[in-house]
Amino acid sequence: MRKFFKSALVIINIVFAFLLLICYISSYFNPIDLSFFSYLVIIFPIIVFINILYIIFWAVFLKLYFLISLISIIIGYSIINKYIQIPLSKEKKQKVFTIPQNDSNKIKIMSYNVHLFDLNNSTLPDPNHNIISFIKSEKPDILCIQEFYSTKYKNYELLFKKECPELKYSFFHTLNHKKNKNKKYGIAIYSRYKIINKETIPFENTSNMSIFVDILFNNDTIRIFNNHLQSLRLQKNNYNFLRNFGQNNQEVEEEFKDISLRYKTAAKIRTQQVEKVTELISKTKHPIIVCGDFNDTPLSYTYRRMKNNLSDAFTEAGFGLGNSYHVNIPLFRIDYIFYSSHFTAYHFRTPKIILSDHRPVICFLLKNSQ
Repeated sequence: MRKFFKSALVIINIVFAFLLLICYISSYFNPIDLSFFSYLVIIFPIIVFINILYIIFWAVFLKLYFLISLISIIIGYSIINKYIQIPLSKEKKQKVFTIPQNDSNKIKIMSYNVHLFDLNNSTLPDPNHNIISFIKSEKPDILCIQEFYSTKYKNYELLFKKECPELKYSFFHTLNHKKNKNKKYGIAIYSRYKIINKETIPFENTSNMSIFVDILFNNDTIRIFNNHLQSLRLQKNNYNFLRNFGQNNQEVEEEFKDISLRYKTAAKIRTQQVEKVTELISKTKHPIIVCGDFNDTPLSYTYRRMKNNLSDAFTEAGFGLGNSYHVNIPLFRIDYIFYSSHFTAYHFRTPKIILSDHRPVICFLLKNSQ
């Protein structure tokens, strides 16, 4: 019996180590062609955790089987690094903990999905004011907002002008509410620097969207992309299921099918959207900054295509876990700041504030001298 139990543990260990290896290559498969790999990006942190448990388990019993999981983790170390950063080198520590003092070439970037300014969150006394107060206290030079929301009676465009007058240049792309034209939903870029060009990147049959602006910075033109890629569009019953999972839910199979179908559909739509954005990025001759809520993890096809030859501010100047979405399963890093080789990133942060379902991502970019 003991021998059978041991053999079963080894087999399961091998399975999870193999799954981990498959995860590493999942971003190279287009979800339109092979949707199976898009599901792996969701459970990747769990697979890593199980392999770590196996390493500890076999090491405690002084069995060389721990090498199965250890080798699989070492192989994908650079990929796991996209989820958690531990700065070890002196150069990396400098980027993580230093705020550059060269104000003439320094840009502070913030990207924030404000979730309609958390309009329906009754647990906060004044969430709308708190979000704007937080932004005001951070004093970003460039602010990219997703899920911007404004009405005739709660005009956040006017409120921003009042509370953050230094961000005097802006570009909005909003959709009018189907039933109430006074309600607007969309995406925005605020800038301390003059905007000399602006464009919308249209996506069909969705409320998600992307935009870009060109700003004038020290006599140079910088192009900034703000993206809100396809969401899962989960319904109230889906969220209730996730919150109460494991509590004798009698509709487990139906809910799993519904959520998995929503994820599969969203992954395919995101693929089409990211191709549109990356085509424009590839044609851009200016220095580039790409921000936004991609609704996908660092292991995804979306992340790999969007990042391409750009750098990820978290992996270059971040510390600890980079998770930016904190609802239900707080493991996901889906909000990003990418940049071209014209910049060096410093002091990337994901402040642990709960004013929206997302946390903001913030960093300093220092323009390299040419």
